[in-house]
Amino acid sequence: MISPPPIQIPIANRYGGLDAAWVAWFDQLRRAVSGSEDTDAAKAPDALSAVASIAAALAAALQELQTLPPIPPVEDVAAVKQELQTLPRQQLGTLAAVNEDNVRMLRFNLFPSPTPGTEPGTVYWSDDDATLDLQLLGGVSYQFGQQLDFHPKNTSGVQINKGMAVMATGVIGASTKIECARAVADGSVPAQYMLGIATQNIPNNQFGYVAWFGSVRGFNTTGANKTVPEVWADGDILYFDPAYPGELTKVQPVAPNLDLPIAIITNAANNGAIFVRMKTGESMNELHDVNAPSPSSGDVLIYDAVQARWESSGLTAGSNIAITPAAGGITIATTAAITADLTNNTGNLIDSSVGLTDGAAAATATLTNAPAAGNPTKWVPIDDNGTTRYIPAW
Repeated sequence: MISPPPIQIPIANRYGGLDAAWVAWFDQLRRAVSGSEDTDAAKAPDALSAVASIAAALAAALQELQTLPPIPPVEDVAAVKQELQTLPRQQLGTLAAVNEDNVRMLRFNLFPSPTPGTEPGTVYWSDDDATLDLQLLGGVSYQFGQQLDFHPKNTSGVQINKGMAVMATGVIGASTKIECARAVADGSVPAQYMLGIATQNIPNNQFGYVAWFGSVRGFNTTGANKTVPEVWADGDILYFDPAYPGELTKVQPVAPNLDLPIAIITNAANNGAIFVRMKTGESMNELHDVNAPSPSSGDVLIYDAVQARWESSGLTAGSNIAITPAAGGITIATTAAITADLTNNTGNLIDSSVGLTDGAAAATATLTNAPAAGNPTKWVPIDDNGTTRYIPAW
């Protein structure tokens, strides 16, 4: 007897053909009926039994097809597609529910529609940012690979507004969390404590996000909201304002205020944006080849070849020389009159042994008018090649 395969109906493979088991069974049936082999009369009942089995299988398949829902007409396909989109979707989680132990990759829709909301934990591709956006707490959006944020706690007693400059003020013990406040940039707080720009309003005693690097959007970037208003434009460089804690300014500060060029305006508008690139700057003592831990007024930098570095030092006073250092200057003065012996070892101011030669006639020189007695009162001796001569002086 030729038994049919143990399945109810032929199952089409990906190419639309019958299942291989059914193909082999039909081939056996063909040979049995045609008598190409084993065609003795004893095989006929088996062939009839096989035909009956086929009929029964086809009848069962037909009955099963009749229980399936009808195929919708073409004009209802769009409605069915929309309905499918509203059905609950499999949550990823550990992917155990979909029998996936390892995820080889995730591909995001480059043009999600409708645009995903701001629910924390939502991840989607942003065409505007050309990267994945992650929705954080408080409506803050984080751009993968384009932003670096802190998440400190405001313990200053007042709210830190979105777009304000922020500094660290301490840490919350055993929590790995930073405490923060509006940045003070007048030089009274070291630049190393400056953090960045608040990306959201941070109420007192609440945590919030502060951008060290990346775009901050959605606040007034015209300069009109400052305590002392300024006019800002696209491309302006912004600094921490030393006069007003937490504010920004386009006017470059001068020492001892902190000179921190930390942002550029990318959209000067009431609902504008800046791009932050935090820079804490350097003081003189932070340079690698300078050692000036406690400079005083009037100190100068002097290079020490033995230590191979510049060092702060005051000038050293000398004999009858006084050094007076002051804020922004040094005074150098003498402490006594400077005296010296202006005569040589013969007691003469000028000692010359150069001979004076007379003219060819060797005439004798005379004074037409001799000086009166006691006038002049001084005579300057001149050594004329061994002969002392005198020049009157008054």
